[in-house]
Amino acid sequence: MIRNLKQNDMTSIRQAVESAIRQTGLQMIAVYLHGSYGTEYMRDDSDIDLAFLSERPLTFDESIAFSVALAQAHRGDNLDTVALRQCDVVFVAQVITGGERIYTGDELAAQRFEMTALSRYARLNEERAAIIADIRQRGRVYGSAALRHE
Repeated sequence: MIRNLKQNDMTSIRQAVESAIRQTGLQMIAVYLHGSYGTEYMRDDSDIDLAFLSERPLTFDESIAFSVALAQAHRGDNLDTVALRQCDVVFVAQVITGGERIYTGDELAAQRFEMTALSRYARLNEERAAIIADIRQRGRVYGSAALRHE
Protein backbone atom coordinates (compact mmCIF):
# COMPACT_ATOMS: atom_id res chain seq x y z
CA MET A 1 0.00 0.00 0.00
CA ILE A 2 1.25 3.45 -0.81
CA ARG A 3 1.35 5.74 2.20
CA ASN A 4 0.90 9.44 1.78
CA LEU A 5 1.95 10.53 5.24
CA LYS A 6 3.38 13.94 5.89
CA GLN A 7 7.03 13.79 6.91
CA ASN A 8 6.08 15.15 10.35
CA ASP A 9 3.56 12.34 10.89
CA MET A 10 6.07 9.62 10.00
CA THR A 11 8.78 11.28 12.09
CA SER A 12 6.41 11.47 15.05
CA ILE A 13 5.55 7.77 14.79
CA ARG A 14 9.21 6.76 14.45
CA GLN A 15 10.18 8.90 17.44
CA ALA A 16 7.41 7.32 19.51
CA VAL A 17 8.68 3.84 18.59
CA GLU A 18 12.26 4.74 19.50
CA SER A 19 11.13 6.34 22.76
CA ALA A 20 9.09 3.27 23.74
CA ILE A 21 12.05 1.00 23.01
CA ARG A 22 14.35 3.16 25.16
CA GLN A 23 11.79 3.44 27.95
CA THR A 24 11.07 -0.30 28.15
CA GLY A 25 14.57 -1.54 27.36
CA LEU A 26 13.11 -4.17 25.05
CA GLN A 27 15.15 -5.33 22.08
CA MET A 28 13.17 -4.86 18.88
CA ILE A 29 14.31 -6.29 15.58
CA ALA A 30 11.77 -4.31 13.57
CA VAL A 31 8.53 -2.36 13.79
CA TYR A 32 6.08 -2.11 10.88
CA LEU A 33 3.36 0.41 10.11
CA HIS A 34 0.45 -1.42 8.49
CA GLY A 35 -3.27 -1.00 8.00
CA SER A 36 -5.11 1.94 6.51
CA TYR A 37 -3.34 4.82 8.29
CA GLY A 38 -1.80 7.18 5.76
CA THR A 39 -3.31 5.37 2.77
CA GLU A 40 -6.21 6.13 0.46
CA TYR A 41 -8.34 3.89 2.72
CA MET A 42 -7.73 5.97 5.84
CA ARG A 43 -10.82 7.31 7.59
CA ASP A 44 -11.18 9.94 10.28
CA ASP A 45 -11.41 7.21 12.92
CA SER A 46 -8.46 5.15 11.61
CA ASP A 47 -5.93 4.19 14.22
CA ILE A 48 -2.22 3.67 13.73
CA ASP A 49 -1.50 -0.05 13.40
CA LEU A 50 1.99 -1.10 14.43
CA ALA A 51 3.37 -4.63 14.37
CA PHE A 52 6.54 -5.27 16.31
CA LEU A 53 9.10 -8.02 16.03
CA SER A 54 10.96 -8.46 19.29
CA GLU A 55 14.27 -10.23 19.68
CA ARG A 56 12.54 -12.86 21.82
CA PRO A 57 8.92 -13.67 22.64
CA LEU A 58 7.65 -11.08 25.12
CA THR A 59 5.63 -11.75 28.21
CA PHE A 60 2.12 -10.34 28.37
CA ASP A 61 3.32 -7.62 30.77
CA GLU A 62 6.20 -6.66 28.48
CA SER A 63 3.87 -6.38 25.48
CA ILE A 64 1.48 -4.18 27.46
CA ALA A 65 4.36 -2.03 28.75
CA PHE A 66 5.61 -1.49 25.20
CA SER A 67 2.11 -0.57 23.95
CA VAL A 68 1.58 1.85 26.84
CA ALA A 69 5.00 3.45 26.29
CA LEU A 70 4.16 3.90 22.59
CA ALA A 71 0.81 5.51 23.38
CA GLN A 72 2.40 7.86 25.92
CA ALA A 73 5.19 8.82 23.53
CA HIS A 74 2.88 9.49 20.60
CA ARG A 75 0.00 11.29 22.38
CA GLY A 76 -1.90 11.65 19.15
CA ASP A 77 -3.99 9.18 17.25
CA ASN A 78 -5.01 5.85 18.71
CA LEU A 79 -2.35 3.18 18.43
CA ASP A 80 -3.00 -0.52 17.94
CA THR A 81 -0.06 -2.87 18.43
CA VAL A 82 0.51 -6.54 17.73
CA ALA A 83 3.46 -8.85 18.41
CA LEU A 84 4.39 -10.53 15.13
CA ARG A 85 5.82 -13.57 16.91
CA GLN A 86 2.29 -14.36 18.09
CA CYS A 87 0.51 -13.91 14.74
CA ASP A 88 -0.47 -16.42 12.10
CA VAL A 89 1.54 -16.68 8.90
CA VAL A 90 -1.15 -15.03 6.73
CA PHE A 91 -1.29 -11.91 8.90
CA VAL A 92 2.51 -11.69 9.10
CA ALA A 93 2.76 -11.93 5.30
CA GLN A 94 0.18 -9.15 4.94
CA VAL A 95 2.13 -6.90 7.33
CA ILE A 96 5.41 -7.54 5.52
CA THR A 97 4.05 -7.07 2.00
CA GLY A 98 1.44 -4.37 2.65
CA GLY A 99 3.07 -2.50 5.49
CA GLU A 100 6.21 -0.47 5.84
CA ARG A 101 9.12 -1.20 8.12
CA ILE A 102 9.60 2.03 10.06
CA TYR A 103 12.18 0.87 12.59
CA THR A 104 15.03 -1.58 12.23
CA GLY A 105 17.09 -2.67 15.20
CA ASP A 106 18.73 -5.64 13.45
CA GLU A 107 18.66 -5.58 9.64
CA LEU A 108 19.87 -9.15 9.15
CA ALA A 109 17.41 -10.61 11.66
CA ALA A 110 14.56 -8.57 10.10
CA GLN A 111 15.40 -9.83 6.61
CA ARG A 112 15.68 -13.41 7.86
CA PHE A 113 12.28 -13.16 9.59
CA GLU A 114 10.67 -11.64 6.47
CA MET A 115 12.10 -14.29 4.14
CA THR A 116 11.08 -17.12 6.46
CA ALA A 117 7.57 -15.73 6.91
CA LEU A 118 7.03 -15.25 3.17
CA SER A 119 8.41 -18.73 2.50
CA ARG A 120 5.95 -20.21 5.02
CA TYR A 121 3.14 -18.26 3.41
CA ALA A 122 4.06 -19.56 -0.05
CA ARG A 123 4.19 -23.12 1.28
CA LEU A 124 0.77 -22.67 2.92
CA ASN A 125 -0.68 -21.50 -0.39
CA GLU A 126 0.81 -24.53 -2.15
CA GLU A 127 -0.57 -26.90 0.49
CA ARG A 128 -4.07 -25.49 0.35
CA ALA A 129 -4.23 -25.05 -3.45
CA ALA A 130 -5.90 -28.45 -3.98
CA ILE A 131 -8.41 -27.77 -1.20
CA ILE A 132 -9.33 -24.38 -2.64
CA ALA A 133 -9.63 -25.83 -6.16
CA ASP A 134 -11.97 -28.52 -4.81
CA ILE A 135 -14.10 -25.91 -3.03
CA ARG A 136 -14.34 -23.82 -6.19
CA GLN A 137 -15.32 -26.86 -8.25
CA ARG A 138 -18.01 -28.00 -5.79
CA GLY A 139 -19.08 -24.48 -4.91
CA ARG A 140 -19.46 -25.52 -1.28
CA VAL A 141 -17.53 -25.72 1.97
CA TYR A 142 -18.98 -28.38 4.27
CA GLY A 143 -22.46 -27.82 2.91
CA SER A 144 -22.26 -24.01 2.86
CA ALA A 145 -22.27 -22.04 -0.35
CA ALA A 146 -18.84 -20.83 -1.43
CA LEU A 147 -17.74 -18.23 -3.91
CA ARG A 148 -16.88 -19.45 -7.36
CA HIS A 149 -14.13 -17.69 -9.26
CA GLU A 150 -14.47 -18.32 -12.93
